[in-house]
Amino acid sequence: MDIREVPQGNFNRHPWEISRTEMLLGTLDKYTGDIRKEADSLVVADIGAGDMYFDKVYLERFPQDKIFAVDIGYTDFSSDRDNLFMSNTLEQVPEPLFDMTFSLNSLEYIPDEKEFLKKLSNRLRPGGLIFFILPAHRFLFSEHDVFVKGLRRYGRKEFKRLIESVDELELLDSFYFYASLFAIRGAEKMLRIPTDRAQKNVPSWRYSAEHPVTRLFTAFLNADFKLCYLLSRLKIRVPGLSILAVCVRK
Repeated sequence: MDIREVPQGNFNRHPWEISRTEMLLGTLDKYTGDIRKEADSLVVADIGAGDMYFDKVYLERFPQDKIFAVDIGYTDFSSDRDNLFMSNTLEQVPEPLFDMTFSLNSLEYIPDEKEFLKKLSNRLRPGGLIFFILPAHRFLFSEHDVFVKGLRRYGRKEFKRLIESVDELELLDSFYFYASLFAIRGAEKMLRIPTDRAQKNVPSWRYSAEHPVTRLFTAFLNADFKLCYLLSRLKIRVPGLSILAVCVRK
């Protein structure tokens, strides 16, 4: 979760965040087989890591790996994990090269995205991977994007052109996901339905992760993701609220 959205005290994770984490971790094996064969443990960076929810779930699955969480919002650098380290900038991270990096809904905040991608790719070893999750479709730009200081949303073709402009990177795969949420957000846009302009309800969710309601919504979003992925393998492109893109360092 973006640090600007983290409420005070205990709070419940939204099914969107739970599903995004579960589905991304579930797809890693499809892309990381060669990397895992070459090393017993990986050095990973998470750019724009926020409150590190994804990183902590990742380490539950891959406890042998080491993660560097990078976010300009950190003031307390204690992660309570021996293999989870925090820093404000990529330059502060001591490891020379990463095996893998994540940029989960963070690239849209960076003014000079091409220069940043060059800098990030130089910290990847040859054959290293970058996993991006990006907000999709410019016409869906909303008050929430403004609230979290997002600068843009992306289309697949637009993102492909961006990666092609960075000599060090190659785009391996990309597809839209959460078609159901795209339909809802698109309808709101076209019908000009008022949104939460004050952003009072951005991080709120009434139910715990174990509650049947949360599990039901999470399962629905997981099914949405899997269907979008399957259709993309069949070269059927459906629009979605987000894009998952995988790049490799040449």
